[in-house]
Amino acid sequence: MQANQQMVQVLAVVLIMGCFALAEWRKGLFFPKTANPEDHRLDVAATLMLPWVSGVVLASAQALSAWAMPEHRNAWADWAWWQMVAVLLVAMTLPNICGTDSATRLCCGPCTAHTIRPHT
Repeated sequence: MQANQQMVQVLAVVLIMGCFALAEWRKGLFFPKTANPEDHRLDVAATLMLPWVSGVVLASAQALSAWAMPEHRNAWADWAWWQMVAVLLVAMTLPNICGTDSATRLCCGPCTAHTIRPHT
């Protein structure tokens, strides 16, 4: 991924976040009436920090992929967008299909290793 493509992705994230922030602000939900000024500062900081963090994550993933798997560069470049979306949707639902209750768990089927049991 070239720098200008990455910038387009970061700007897309900024635009989407900006649209949602504007919609919440117009509805009066961006700054809840029950929140204090410290909460407002935190909301603004989190909103402004997300595009920066997204850019760092994209740049890091690109650099790591180029270093670890240079032969796989542009492996999906000839795929249609809908094929990539289909793979994303299937990959997102795999933890549910395998019987896990969380996307962070890496085992399939009934697994008691991750179950939190109350003390008796």
